[in-house]
Amino acid sequence: MMSYGAIHVGSIHIGYDLADDGEPITTVTTDGDMPLVTQLGLLRLAEDTLMNGALDDEEDGDD
Repeated sequence: MMSYGAIHVGSIHIGYDLADDGEPITTVTTDGDMPLVTQLGLLRLAEDTLMNGALDDEEDGDD
């Protein structure tokens, strides 16, 4: 992870797995001192950036 002269205040980690029967299993863990509501708000703000990056990867042929 790159450092931009900032300190880490929180993270959201989301995992996706499939159960033996094919049902999706989502796990979420958080860390840091930033309240979860604030982290979720920042994640929502980052949604466009995440989607644009995924679309760019698809256009480039990346997975």
